[in-house]
Amino acid sequence: MKYLRVIVLSFILITCVFGKCVKERPCPFPGTGLHYSFSLLSKITPSTDSIKLGDTIWVNVNTRNTLFDSKTGDSIFYSGAINLGVDISIDKMLGNKERKGCASCFTLIPVKGKFIYDDTDTARGRDYIFVEDNNNYVFTLAMIPKERGTFAMAISDALNVYRSTDRCPSAAFTMKIENANQHLDLFEDNYPGYQITPYEATHVYCFKVY
Repeated sequence: MKYLRVIVLSFILITCVFGKCVKERPCPFPGTGLHYSFSLLSKITPSTDSIKLGDTIWVNVNTRNTLFDSKTGDSIFYSGAINLGVDISIDKMLGNKERKGCASCFTLIPVKGKFIYDDTDTARGRDYIFVEDNNNYVFTLAMIPKERGTFAMAISDALNVYRSTDRCPSAAFTMKIENANQHLDLFEDNYPGYQITPYEATHVYCFKVY
């Protein structure tokens, strides 16, 4: 029994070192505890496929805090979300199917929203939390390029979002890019023959800096 206890404790330690050991927040719902499923749109301007060095690309999210739940079809008043946000990942296309994380290639200014430090992948990504203002969730990020090249930016979904007044039920937010043209041909140019995935088709935006 003592030998078995050592094995179990060792397994827990390994899991916490190589994964994220997070305390569960009990929810009276089956599965993961995620109860609501919402969708948000982000808009990127300018919508052209290229900008000049030193110009600004804007990422904007602005949505009411009464949201459509895709699971039930109901409108849900979901105010007070304290961890609703996204990870903005930026890659520089190097050609020949090569790329590198290049968040440092830009000056990133959260005009509306808050930067949250996360050391998971600092070369590629930055985490931000939205603000709630006048019954809207709002996020505005200014991206000012510091070097030339072709870039691919990805905007993550937001999972396990909860409210300050009630941590359960939590919600999952799917973030989709609203722009009709996300210039994914620039991504495909870097990966000849590559098939864009359904996730990339709604979450990735490409552009050139000249």
